[in-house]
Amino acid sequence: VSTQSTGIQGYFFKPLGLDPSKKDQKWPLVLIIHGGPQGAWSDQWGSYYNPQMFTSRGYAVLLINPRCSTGFGATFQEACYQQWGGNPFYDLINGVDYVLQQYPYIDPNRLGAMGHSYGGYMINWFLGQKESIDRFQCFVTQAGIFDTEVFAYSTDIVGVMYSNFGGLPYEVPLHYKRWSPHRFISSWRTPTLVVHGGQDYRVPLNEGLSVFSSLQRRGVPSKLFYFADEAHGIVDPRNNVAMYSLEMDWLDTWTGTSSSSGSSSGSSGSSFGPQYDSVSESESESESDDQEETRSEKSGKVKVFVSEEKEKERERERKRGERMSIPRRPRRLH
Repeated sequence: VSTQSTGIQGYFFKPLGLDPSKKDQKWPLVLIIHGGPQGAWSDQWGSYYNPQMFTSRGYAVLLINPRCSTGFGATFQEACYQQWGGNPFYDLINGVDYVLQQYPYIDPNRLGAMGHSYGGYMINWFLGQKESIDRFQCFVTQAGIFDTEVFAYSTDIVGVMYSNFGGLPYEVPLHYKRWSPHRFISSWRTPTLVVHGGQDYRVPLNEGLSVFSSLQRRGVPSKLFYFADEAHGIVDPRNNVAMYSLEMDWLDTWTGTSSSSGSSSGSSGSSFGPQYDSVSESESESESDDQEETRSEKSGKVKVFVSEEKEKERERERKRGERMSIPRRPRRLH
């Protein structure tokens, strides 16, 4: 893809079950945006946001390395400085346009986009931009930034914000204001799944909660999945399985894709059913305070995931505390 005389590289994965001879088949597409922003998709395997998980479900997958990605030289990498929602955003939109032109079997009315960290920031940015608002049927934002100014003071990587924005908010307030997704809440209307870890110090939890509460306030179909014992990434294997299941179910719902078929013509694909022993929606009233349940709010749901090992650790701590507790002496009233 060429954007303003700059070549943009990426990867395109065809959906499982694609038959080129069937010209009437239409398939959904999911755009996955990498984090960083100084990061890159490369020719390697990983369990986190593995594109094959989505192709097996019947989705075409697009991974783009927009300006600011690593591996293409210093000038390319620095092209998003003070341009977080600028150059990379247009590279991603132009990349989607290119794929729709090149592969006519992609259904332009069944598009989803998702991202983690800076990728989550970009999804939050997508929510409010005219070029992307009505282009995608749904979004998934994981550990995404909501308010750049608040984030700059609360993250554990203040230096990254200093270099990318040319200073801190009190020094260059207009830079932060210009590229903050929260300024465009009034335009938000695309169904969005929000995913966040309770131990995230890179992008603190308040950013994800702010996105969800704003979507709810706007009446936008939305859900929040909160992994209480995870940090900036969902790394526990069982949590990872749950994450894939939740995110693909969300994509299926809004792109009109069957869990056993990516195409409306009925091709086969793998299905991920509920495989996680977690707080269920029907159990919400009986759960303890520190393991707060699923709650309904307008069209939204909040689900808390706590791994079995974490639960055992909490139980051990509780028992240890009971053994070590010493009765307090009654206070004297003066």
